[in-house]
Amino acid sequence: MDPRQSLSVFALAAGLLLPGCAEDSASIATDGVRNRASPVVVTLGGFNSCAIGPQGPTPRSTDRWTRSEALSNRFGGSDPRWVRACFDRASRLHFVSSANPAVVRTTTLDALGPFFDSIASLTEGAAHPLYVQGHSYGGWLGMYLVWYLPQSTDVRLLFAVDPISPAHCTVSSYLLALSTAGTSLAGCQRAPSDFSAADRRYLRQRVRDGGWRHYFQRNFLPLRSSAYSDGAEPHRSYDLSPFLNRNGARPSWNAHGGIAELSVVWYSFEASIATDLGL
Repeated sequence: MDPRQSLSVFALAAGLLLPGCAEDSASIATDGVRNRASPVVVTLGGFNSCAIGPQGPTPRSTDRWTRSEALSNRFGGSDPRWVRACFDRASRLHFVSSANPAVVRTTTLDALGPFFDSIASLTEGAAHPLYVQGHSYGGWLGMYLVWYLPQSTDVRLLFAVDPISPAHCTVSSYLLALSTAGTSLAGCQRAPSDFSAADRRYLRQRVRDGGWRHYFQRNFLPLRSSAYSDGAEPHRSYDLSPFLNRNGARPSWNAHGGIAELSVVWYSFEASIATDLGL
C-alpha cells in the first residue's frame, strides 16, 4: 500500500502513545570528508511528547528539544538547519523549523504537506544531507517523510525508535489493549504495517549507505513495536529490551516511553552523523 494514498485514514485513526549493545556507528559508509555546508537534523517525538507553553503544546523545553539542539550546535556550523516536532494528546503535530524558529506551527495527520515541505525546503541542494530520528508516532512519521521527499534529497540516516502507526493504533484500541493485558490489538504491538515489504525496500533504497536503523523493545506489551520478519527488513534492526530492565530481569514500566530516552540511541545517532560527515 502506498502510504501517500492513506493520509485520509490518519485523521480518523489518531492514536494514543505514551510520552515519552553499543552500535557500530562506523557502518555508515563514507566517501571521505563530505565537507557539506549544512546538514539538516530532524527529530520527531511521539504521542503526548509536547511540553505545554503559554501558547499551548510545543516541542520546546522537552528533553528531545535539548538533545536535538546539542546536535544542531555541533554539526550546524554557521547555518544550522533543523526541524523538531512533537504530537499532543489529540494527535496533532506541532513543529518548529530553523527557517522560522520563533514560530510553532501546527498541523494534523491528514494535512502533513506543510510539515514535509518545510523539511524539503531546508534540504534543497547537494550541501544539505538529511538525518532523521523519530520515536513512536515520530518513528512512523520519519518513515513517511523519507517516502515523501523528492529523489534529489540526500537522506543519510533514518532512526525509527519503537515506531507505531497511527493508522493501526488508536486511542480506543490502545486502551482496549491495556485493559485486556495487551492481548487484543496487534496494531499497537508491531512495526508499522502500512508500509509493505515493497515500500520498505524502497525506503532502504532511499536512505543512502544502509542508514536506516530500526529499534524496538519487547518489554511493554500493550504498546511496542517489533521486528519486521517478511524479508524486507531495514538495514539494521535492534532489540533494545535488555537496556530497559530494572532490578535485574524485571522490565521497566512503560518501556515504550523509556526507549525514547536511551542514551545508546542518541549516542549512536550522534556518532553516526559524525562518521557520515567524516568528522
